[in-house]
Amino acid sequence: MSIASQWLDNVVVNTLTSGSGTVTLGAVPNNTNAQTEVDAGATDGATLTYRIDDAQAWEVGYGTYTASGRLLSRNVLYSSNADELINLDGQGVVRIVQLAEDIPATGATGPTGPTGPSGGPTGPSGPSGPSGPTGPTGPTGGGATGPTGATGAVGATGAGPTGPTGPSGVVGNTGSTGPTGPTGPTGPTGTFSYSSEAGSSYTLQTTDAFNFIDFTHAGGCSVTVPPDISGPFAIGTEIRMEGTQGAVTIVEGAGVGVNYYSGLSLTSLGSYAVIFLYKTAINSWTLYGALAS
Repeated sequence: MSIASQWLDNVVVNTLTSGSGTVTLGAVPNNTNAQTEVDAGATDGATLTYRIDDAQAWEVGYGTYTASGRLLSRNVLYSSNADELINLDGQGVVRIVQLAEDIPATGATGPTGPTGPSGGPTGPSGPSGPSGPTGPTGPTGGGATGPTGATGAVGATGAGPTGPTGPSGVVGNTGSTGPTGPTGPTGPTGTFSYSSEAGSSYTLQTTDAFNFIDFTHAGGCSVTVPPDISGPFAIGTEIRMEGTQGAVTIVEGAGVGVNYYSGLSLTSLGSYAVIFLYKTAINSWTLYGALAS
């Protein structure tokens, strides 16, 4: 599971903070093609992974973002100060980045399933094509034709009548039908993975495809469906969810549409009410299951 609860794109800002405490985020540096965390849609209470550069010193880690005052706490992972917090001098630059710890490891490939049975018998041969044209006749040999022999006498025609046709034989009985062959083996059935999340909010990841997610936070959880630009899910992806201590509420990310039955809502009925998300097109999902009205 990644450290960050929210990832932001191309965020680079100055900080006038001095010392080793919580930093106050400022404006985008001059001559920098970037945006602030506010422009990128940072949410209050989100865990963000960061890099701070100040003169020759640097630091990477994670912290909690507070929208009021634009504050970011500091929990250092690595730094040029022996992996301790660096002492800022009021001229630092803060970047919101993705760390190696945010990238989930890929599991080993499972074994290949057995090969299915061969197809049915070969069908009958098609009809033969038409014969090609006859080639030209070769030249007549140069030898002389011999004389024609004498015609023999015609024999006498027999005088007896033709005998009657005999009766047809009896048609034999039809043989019995052979036994039906055995039924081939049933192919393997696909399964869903399982995971749980304890926070009050969560953004779906591509690793959640075909996953059953338990949200265990008391009071329920808000689940954001991200746009395809954040990491596209394949069309046909399904995700199953339930809240064990409260309702699950689906939140549409920027440009995302979640469709559901008229008269219902984007919120489950409550604890242990299972809901389903199914991707039907780019940035388009269908929500169904135990939904509140």
